[in-house]
Amino acid sequence: MASLNCNSCKSKDITKKIIGDYFFHICNNCFGLISNHKANLGYLCCDKSNIQYVLFAKEKSSHVVKQCLSCGFKPSGMFKKSLLGDKVHLFNAALYSYYKKKQSKHDKEINKLKSFYAYKRRCRLKSEWFEEEYNEYLSSEVWHYKRERVLKRDEKICRACGINEATQVHHLSYRFVGNEPLFDLVSICARCHDKITQLDENEVKNNFNIE
Repeated sequence: MASLNCNSCKSKDITKKIIGDYFFHICNNCFGLISNHKANLGYLCCDKSNIQYVLFAKEKSSHVVKQCLSCGFKPSGMFKKSLLGDKVHLFNAALYSYYKKKQSKHDKEINKLKSFYAYKRRCRLKSEWFEEEYNEYLSSEVWHYKRERVLKRDEKICRACGINEATQVHHLSYRFVGNEPLFDLVSICARCHDKITQLDENEVKNNFNIE
């Protein structure tokens, strides 16, 4: 079998993970994630797929649908009653309900997995941006001049605690990096800067549902 390559970064470092009736190829380099239905693995629903035409009876009406008699999976569609054959199977509502509950659990696991790798991708991109662009800007004369103006404006008092001496200048946002208005910058002490960085990171994790 040919090895898989990531569509984004072309890496061959790929991990496969199966959750319910979905499988995922995960790139361990850029954290790209691709999902496919397990039908692509050769079977439609479960490992012991046993899909039959069954009679779905509801009050005074009835029609024919398909159902897997092993796991309860119900493909879409309605069919002719002539397809039932000699042995008529009835639609198993309890098995279908069990299947739906199991799928709901799998959906939560899948969403958690997607959120985790979306968060990992964000961290990777942020790290690359800081290393390649932001740190270079912080070494520039433009930034040093602007930094001194902010510290002077705030009289070198931390704008977070109002007590400690400010030794750093903090971006309230990164919308204007490289061309910041001074109102987007505040003087801050190292201790408060660490606290704010952690609060920002916790907020990001909450947005991605990362525990």
